[in-house]
Amino acid sequence: MRKVILISAVAAMFTGALATQAAMFLTLESGATTVVIPGAGGFATYSGTIGSFIGTYTFATSNSPGTATRGLLQVSSINVRNTSSGIATLRITLQDTDYTAPGKTGDLLTLQSSIGGTIAESRPGDTVVFQSWADSGNAPLAIASTAGPQVYASDSNVLQSYEDTVISPFFRGGASYSLANVTTVTLSAGAQTNISGTTSVLVPEPASLSAVGMAVIGLVARRRRI
Repeated sequence: MRKVILISAVAAMFTGALATQAAMFLTLESGATTVVIPGAGGFATYSGTIGSFIGTYTFATSNSPGTATRGLLQVSSINVRNTSSGIATLRITLQDTDYTAPGKTGDLLTLQSSIGGTIAESRPGDTVVFQSWADSGNAPLAIASTAGPQVYASDSNVLQSYEDTVISPFFRGGASYSLANVTTVTLSAGAQTNISGTTSVLVPEPASLSAVGMAVIGLVARRRRI
């Protein structure tokens, strides 16, 4: 049986609102345990045990409605160890809505996804996966446009570090948009990792915008020839 824990007394009011209400939510899942933390003032935090993972500390931030240069959704200070005797998975979902900047309806922006961290006492095959989404329709769990997934796979039991950034075009199709990211950690017994992941919507640099524009033109021309 899955156990769902909604943090804070006020949060109980929002149990049925996860899929309908514009709000920031941090969700942690492992095994039969799910913890949901509503954000407040652009922040959400959790410290404790989730399933087989101990030492969990998550600090999540959002700058919704955004600034003239950036819409931001970030999960950081994830520091966890698998205390079970076998392989276990922890899934962390962060979501927020009602971003109105940067840009305006019809603008071509950049969705950027960045991850960095360390992994230790792991075994080959242990993985950290991070993926970012943006939704011009402002859906509570953004799924329309994506950057990633970014996958780091351990190849030894020594301390290893990883860092990666990817970008993709994002078209503002409405007055407001939403962001989401998902971090999935799969670790063998005793392994631990420290992670930070950032989802950003940015105003593209002129060179980047030109490259994206040329790619779109090339795709249209190729389709016409076909």
